[in-house]
Amino acid sequence: MSDVLDSLREVDALISRRKFARAAELLRAAVVARPADPGLRLRLADALAADGRREEAGTLLEGVAAQLAEQGFSAKAIAVLKKLQRLGGDPAAVESRLAGLIRGQQEAAARPLPAPEPEPPRSPQGESPRPQVPAGVARSPLFSSFGREELAAIIHSLRLHSYQAGQVLVSEGEPGDSLFVLAAGDARVYVEGPDHHHREVRHLVAGDFFGEISLLTGGPRSATVIAATECEVLELDRAAVLGIAAHQPAVRATIERICRERSDSAEEQSARGTVFRPTVEAETDDLGLPAAMPSPSLTAGEIAALVPFCTVLARREGEVLFARGEPGDCLFVIDEGEVEVRFEQRRPAKRLGPGEIFGELALITSGRRRTATAVAASECRLIAIDRAAWRHLAGERPDLVVGLLEKSCGYLVESEQRLVADLRRRNRELERALDFLQRTKQELTTAAALAQTDELTGIYNRRCFEEQIRAYCERAPESGLSVALLLVDVDRFKRVNDSHGHQVGDLVLRRLAQLLQGAVRWSDLPCRIGGDEFAVLWTDLDPRAAARRAHELQPLLGAFEIAGTPASLGVTASLGGALWRRGEGWQEFFARADRGLYVAKRAGRGCLAWDEKLVEEQASATA
Repeated sequence: MSDVLDSLREVDALISRRKFARAAELLRAAVVARPADPGLRLRLADALAADGRREEAGTLLEGVAAQLAEQGFSAKAIAVLKKLQRLGGDPAAVESRLAGLIRGQQEAAARPLPAPEPEPPRSPQGESPRPQVPAGVARSPLFSSFGREELAAIIHSLRLHSYQAGQVLVSEGEPGDSLFVLAAGDARVYVEGPDHHHREVRHLVAGDFFGEISLLTGGPRSATVIAATECEVLELDRAAVLGIAAHQPAVRATIERICRERSDSAEEQSARGTVFRPTVEAETDDLGLPAAMPSPSLTAGEIAALVPFCTVLARREGEVLFARGEPGDCLFVIDEGEVEVRFEQRRPAKRLGPGEIFGELALITSGRRRTATAVAASECRLIAIDRAAWRHLAGERPDLVVGLLEKSCGYLVESEQRLVADLRRRNRELERALDFLQRTKQELTTAAALAQTDELTGIYNRRCFEEQIRAYCERAPESGLSVALLLVDVDRFKRVNDSHGHQVGDLVLRRLAQLLQGAVRWSDLPCRIGGDEFAVLWTDLDPRAAARRAHELQPLLGAFEIAGTPASLGVTASLGGALWRRGEGWQEFFARADRGLYVAKRAGRGCLAWDEKLVEEQASATA
């Protein structure tokens, strides 16, 4: 086991230095030592693909996908298949075979388990047959109800995504139309409670799915999902489901049934109910108004009394009585039929019937433009009261005018109160949205920092190093700034691990990172780029100053002690540096510094080489 771990540490260092062929050799040996570990075979496939041996990597990935499917890890198997597809070729046959394996494993898991049998004899090579994985392990319920052809169609439509720990997969309230299946890793689900704070309601593991509500309804996301570890996620969107359903009609109904069963489950209700209980917000805020607001209306007797003073109109179904924005000075009372009043934006249309009044605002405030559009919803008979009729009524029947004013003004006042309530509600929604965006920004900032930080040492990692060295080299021709790189590698680090254990080895790496961080300027970029190898990027130094800077760092980094270890363990490190040359890509730049590191290593311990030439003073001092 210790040998395998040591090999894997060396593999990390080799891959960071782009020495994929040697990394593949070590991984192949590790696979021989641990043949039942699919993770090692996946790493070997990645190394082979990076080394250009895509066909060999594809064969290996196909075997891993089949193994995972047979063991019940359906989501992981599909994720591996998606990696295989990225290598090219026609994966249709693999998809069909994988669907058959997943389906066969599910059917076998559903059958009663036979009585335990004696342990089979070992094979001549000393290996036992592959152990049986308990039924249900990492099996996604999403894949358990489909036939082979349906499952193959779904596998074909899935897309694979990778996330670092801390990254946001989906955010509550954002638009979405897809479902996700967690193929590897862990994730946490958060929902916003009545106090507007986000609380965790579920911990997702490999095989779990989420996002089904947006897939089925096209509505916004109902929760926020954040990667707790490195994750691989399979995505199935609405367009893909509809495309599959055109040839496999049962697929859509099956997905709807699975999602409905989950939504109705006690577990789901419990998870949601303790924190997130969706309710319709009070329509009228805290004003104490009734839930519904009826339009002002007149009795049949009042309408009959109006007829001698007003104009009676007949309108056909669909005829526009007035349009929003046009001027008007007429109020209408419906005598027979129905009228639909259509408002702007989010306000729903309103249907009015006999006795109800509309258009009163234009009459009371002369010359005001219409705030809605009125359309005859059926054949109707209307009483129209213009300003001339209004004055006539005021002289002859002031009681009718007062009654109309009371009802209309009461309705307008209540409408204004509801408008205020709606503005308050929208303001709260905006505040919640801004609050959530602020928290999301903080989460993303934290996630970005975590994604660029080496977990062991706390300095920048390989990912950050590659992003920055690429940017430095791209900007250098325009900015005119020089770019220098210094690589630092611990001497005989494997011997430290073997003699003192990996905990002491970790102390060595942390101590070197501390020394490195304390010795550079705030504008420099210290990184751990893999295993026991570190790098420092700096700019704005001329060639002599850059070489002198490396020379100054060498005594500090070339030999140091680890406090708290037996006899204060002494450690040395070799250094190799280079200055960027115009027209040089970052890989060429890195390769020159790496060759300088090799020169220093070959000369002994604690040496420095600059531009592939050994700094002789240090070489003689350590000889």
